[in-house]
Amino acid sequence: MSRPTRNSTATPIAPATRLDRLARSRIDDAEIATIFHLSGTTLVSASEQIDDTPSGSLLHGIMAAIAEHYSKNLSFEAKKGMAEKARRGGTPGVAPSATST
Repeated sequence: MSRPTRNSTATPIAPATRLDRLARSRIDDAEIATIFHLSGTTLVSASEQIDDTPSGSLLHGIMAAIAEHYSKNLSFEAKKGMAEKARRGGTPGVAPSATST
């Protein structure tokens, strides 16, 4: 986060390459957005067009919901794959090495 100098009137910005990398839950995203708002910091995304307009706020909320869904779905699918591997008699995680050290 950049900070303006004493004589500067520039708004501090917090750059992000993508919003889904900022937070993986809507609650975390809302807390981060609140902290930015209270400190007068503007979030700038390199890949999404978000701003302080109602449309920008809507897009930000949708992107936060998509990021949360992606994270939860990825966790669900990974757990499902591990359970299937165990059901078939596989070892949890990476298979042990065949050589002893």
